[in-house]
Amino acid sequence: MAPAIKAAGASDSASAPAPLDCGIELPYWQAEDTRFLGPLRHAAVGNHRLAYRRIPPLYASALPAPPLALLLGYGQTMGAFSPRLLRALAQSREVVLYDQPAQGLSEETDPSTDPIGLDTLAEALLGFVDALHLGRPDLAGWSLGACLALKLAAQHPQRIGRVVSWAGTFLDGRAVLGEPQLLAGLFNPTNTPPDYAPAFFSLRHATGRRAACRWIADLAAAPDGDDAKPETNARYVAGIHAALQPNDLSIWQGLGRTPTPVLLMSGTADELIPLHAQLELVGHIPAAWMAQFPEASHAFFLQHISRVVATMDAFLLAETAAADDEACIIGELHVRSNDAPPAAAAVA
Repeated sequence: MAPAIKAAGASDSASAPAPLDCGIELPYWQAEDTRFLGPLRHAAVGNHRLAYRRIPPLYASALPAPPLALLLGYGQTMGAFSPRLLRALAQSREVVLYDQPAQGLSEETDPSTDPIGLDTLAEALLGFVDALHLGRPDLAGWSLGACLALKLAAQHPQRIGRVVSWAGTFLDGRAVLGEPQLLAGLFNPTNTPPDYAPAFFSLRHATGRRAACRWIADLAAAPDGDDAKPETNARYVAGIHAALQPNDLSIWQGLGRTPTPVLLMSGTADELIPLHAQLELVGHIPAAWMAQFPEASHAFFLQHISRVVATMDAFLLAETAAADDEACIIGELHVRSNDAPPAAAAVA
């Protein structure tokens, strides 16, 4: 049974979602078998001792695929990627995930209190790729991790394969972000998973409430007690603010000429990274796909795992990332692949 956790977000407003009671939403929840995740390991990368897991392909495949490196969002640790998601992603390719520098089970050799920005994260990621001999991995990042993946596509395209952005944006002086009060709530360094749930999931819908409860329960059952550190969260917030300098448009400019194929995925109810951020990017990146998930928010990929993974497989294995100029619809999933700026009406 799911733990009796009630998430924040209750309101006197008639339009607000009811408080999230996971004992009601998931009465028969059981912890997932996580043995396939393999052992916890550490890699020395500069001043960082990065905690990671390396999941081999669960089934043999005739189609060779580069490793897929997963990049976490702000305030999250490896447990935020649910076992069901990781099992689906690792069906026929190696999946590698790690705690970001100084976060979770990762440590600094020489502890610091300095801000942790995208430059630090990019340097650590490239060092991590070299330390594990991953070659040119494909990247899938969530939120801040997606911003990091897009930075690599803009500034180091020769070091990576394809990029999947889960609710990401270009984190520079031209960034498109949600309302300041929403971001202020997100960036509270002492937030716990129930505090994040109203921003990550569409709690007005039953599928969103169930997905939120699964995520909270999976995190509570995650191996190794891998929790985010409030003092590290504060350093990341300082790094994010430093990236939003109005005179720095380097990521946006780099994305306009990157050869890296990019799949932009988002939930249509996401208020942290709003829909028009994805619309700007899909018209700006030369080889871009876009997929949207109705009635889903910032953590849409945990709410629609099978459709997210199916779309990723199609993108990651495609001969060219922009293979079709026509918009297409798979079930309720809206997908577009194109070389030219799309008409907004064709996407939503």
